[in-house]
Amino acid sequence: MTTESSGTSASNTADIVAKAGRYYRNTRYLMFVVVMGFGIAFLYDGFIRYPRHNRELKALQDENEATTDSAKKQQLAVKIKEYQHHNDTSLLIQKLLGFSLPPLGIALLAWSLHRSRGEYRLSGTKLSVPGHPTIDLDDVKSVNNDLWDRKGIVWLKYETPNAQQGEIVLDDFVYDRPPTDAIYDVIAEKFGLNKDEDENEDAADNDAAGDDEDAASRTDSESSDAQR
Repeated sequence: MTTESSGTSASNTADIVAKAGRYYRNTRYLMFVVVMGFGIAFLYDGFIRYPRHNRELKALQDENEATTDSAKKQQLAVKIKEYQHHNDTSLLIQKLLGFSLPPLGIALLAWSLHRSRGEYRLSGTKLSVPGHPTIDLDDVKSVNNDLWDRKGIVWLKYETPNAQQGEIVLDDFVYDRPPTDAIYDVIAEKFGLNKDEDENEDAADNDAAGDDEDAASRTDSESSDAQR
């Protein structure tokens, strides 16, 4: 977890700072390289390799038609079988893929970098998230943590004193997990989210215990009836 001392805080509480997730960024760089690589390969096939194969195949076919040597014809026939003719449609598909994948890779990388730009920062009760004004946790009107346990995503709807409204998304996959989780813990404590989860777990445990007691009572009753 990355922390920085807050110079304006009298209590010297540390800021919680979550920068772009390293795993998230690295996988996006890898995806960019793979997509660009496929694009270059398709362009190479469409403009160079496939046309060259077609020329080589045509030369072998012409030579096979021109020769009268049966042994050589057999040799040429074997070589011809090693080639596949690439028609205009096949060449066009390779070129279209080659021209479309590189821009797609660039767009994917740009979107990923934009999505993980900047940092989350919690300084006391002040929360800063890229794309939103710095808000106080008291400005948060609702918290949706339905996907937190499964995916590490939480939504915070806010309204500032000057009537700015928006919805912040905290994602511990896009940004460093430990500090993002630490920010969420502060929010969960403030809004009693962990308390609600504990109460739900206690209720579930009580229900399970009640079911066990009912099952035991039915078993005892059945045993008594059998003895009679």
